[in-house]
Formats: sequence, structure tokens, C-alpha cells
Amino acid sequence: MRSLRPTAEGEACRRSRLEEQLGRALEGEAWHGPSVLEVLERVSAEQAAAHPTAGAHSIWELVLHLCGTYGLVLRRLGGDGRQLTEPEDWPSVPEPSAQNWSDYIRVLKRLNEDLGRAVRNLSVWTSHWSPRLPTLPIRSSSA
Repeated sequence: MRSLRPTAEGEACRRSRLEEQLGRALEGEAWHGPSVLEVLERVSAEQAAAHPTAGAHSIWELVLHLCGTYGLVLRRLGGDGRQLTEPEDWPSVPEPSAQNWSDYIRVLKRLNEDLGRAVRNLSVWTSHWSPRLPTLPIRSSSA
């Protein structure tokens, strides 16, 4: 009888593919179209901080939220199951300046690299994997 447990080769292949897709989604050649950085390279600090649509988040707010989400995933992979706090999830936008904008783009790149490294070193079949994932409530589709 064939084992359902993946082989080390298969697991390494999946980790490599996930790492590659993380990089592509942020940096280029993403399967879904322009990558995050390809879109953001044409955005100035002033444009990123603007709120052209009432009630919608600014581009800068979305970048900070993306940084927070990367932080959450890295936290979970490190064994910390805490949720993001509101300031971690939606941080305040700093003074709009070219320097601050480029600093946060660098942070986003670094977090993507950190997540790629974490994926590369991930071992799904370790005995401590399950507690790292939060228990989510199951919603019934019937009312």
C-alpha cells in the first residue's frame, strides 16, 4: 500500500514552488498580471497617501496592511498564534514623503524575503505544526 505521506523530494518541490510564487507575486512575472511592485513603482508618495474614493483605504494603507499580514504569517510560522492588533493590522500612515514611501517599499520587500526563507525552511510534517494554526469557527452554510 502506498503511503499518503509526501516524500522529502515532493515536499521540497512544493516549498520551492511556493517560495517562487511569493517572489513573483511581489516582484514580477506573477500568474495574475502585474506584480505588487510593478504596480507600486509608478506610485508617488502623494498618490499612495491620497484617498480619492471616500471610505476606501489609500494605497499606502494597503501596503502597510500587507506588511502587517506578512508579519502575521511569519509570526504563525514561528509558533505564535496571536491575532494582529488593530495598529499592527492597519498601521497609521507616516508623513507622506518620498523617503518614507521608499522605506516602506523596502520593508515590504524584506518581509517577502523573510517569508520566502521561512517557506524554504518549513517542514510541514513536524510534530509542532498543528498548534501554530489558529482554530477557526466553522460556519454552517444553511440558515
